[in-house]
Amino acid sequence: MSDQRTRRGNDTPRRVRVSDPATADTAERFFQNSFFVVVSAIGACLVLVVFAMLFAALLTQNMDTDTISAMLGTGTTVIGTLVGSFVGLRQGQQGRDQAQARAEQSLREAERSRRETERVLWSALAYVPSDKAEEILRSAPNSGVRPT
Repeated sequence: MSDQRTRRGNDTPRRVRVSDPATADTAERFFQNSFFVVVSAIGACLVLVVFAMLFAALLTQNMDTDTISAMLGTGTTVIGTLVGSFVGLRQGQQGRDQAQARAEQSLREAERSRRETERVLWSALAYVPSDKAEEILRSAPNSGVRPT
């Protein structure tokens, strides 16, 4: 019984940062899933084009080169579209992630600058006479000092 009480006493919740690894894992999973979808679509399109060409060749004895090139052109167009959309999606996602990282960094730098400015302001106010300091703080809209 005392072991259970000790065990319960040591079971304190811990804060675990989940947002960064979850975001990285989600982006990686998205890339893997979309890659699988694109490769599957390319394979299906390739199989359809090959079967269409074989089917057309078996049904007609005099298949001309225009028909073959039209079938190959259609297949390569669809495959090119799928590859282009996948690459474009991936590049767009990377660009968005980079822009978001730059925005977060700018926010951190702005907050650091604000704190440094506030520290310098309060240090400077320490050297001002108290009646003048109160007057300065009352004139500031967000100083926390209310006018009397």
